[in-house]
Amino acid sequence: MRNKLVISYFISFFLTVQLAFSQARETTSKFQNADHPAFTDNYSFPSDIVTGAILQRLKQDGISSRTKKGVISSEGVKYTRLSSEPIDLYFQIQGLGKRGRDGSVVTVFISKGKDNFIGNANDPSVVQNTLQYLNNFQHDISLYSLQQQIKDQQKSIDSKSKQYNKLLKDSKKMQDKRYSLQRNLSAETNVSKQDKIRKKIRKLDKGILNKQTDIKNREGELQQSKGQLSLLQKQLSQQMSQGK
Repeated sequence: MRNKLVISYFISFFLTVQLAFSQARETTSKFQNADHPAFTDNYSFPSDIVTGAILQRLKQDGISSRTKKGVISSEGVKYTRLSSEPIDLYFQIQGLGKRGRDGSVVTVFISKGKDNFIGNANDPSVVQNTLQYLNNFQHDISLYSLQQQIKDQQKSIDSKSKQYNKLLKDSKKMQDKRYSLQRNLSAETNVSKQDKIRKKIRKLDKGILNKQTDIKNREGELQQSKGQLSLLQKQLSQQMSQGK
């Protein structure tokens, strides 16, 4: 119980740190071979998690998108979180470290038509909306990360359950075989054949004992994995409640 409380506290503390990690800011960055006003934020999550979270956020908000050469784009959309007018929206995700595992930098470009990119000079309200959007996005990434951990944990449990059930099935077959051999031994009158049957039973008994040990170990691993899944699900529920 104490270990579970420590794990739960650690996860909660970790996510709190994530949520306060950075502050979105306006900048200028290169896009489509030219420098344009942009908005950027850093997230200490892997780039694949950040990318998945962006796609999920857009889908939940009813915004269609496509991904090409690492850029997520939504063109000609009315995204009221950012603007009351139709906009072209582009997300660039840069992974940090080996395979993007050390964090991510997200850069957002917004335009109202070709080369009409939005900055504080021409649309301060959209700028503020976008900065707030990126700051709030920390929460979306945390949720998405937990959802992926839960999916992975469930896959692990399913795999372990399958292995556990196979062990039980194999053990049952061995027990049935032993019962059959014992019955043959009782009916056998030939001493030489009795010895051969006893030898098979002794060998089978060792296999049954090893199988029972495997079953016990696998059952312990399975219960531990289910406990970890329960903690993750609880943490996800807490995070979703905080986001309402």
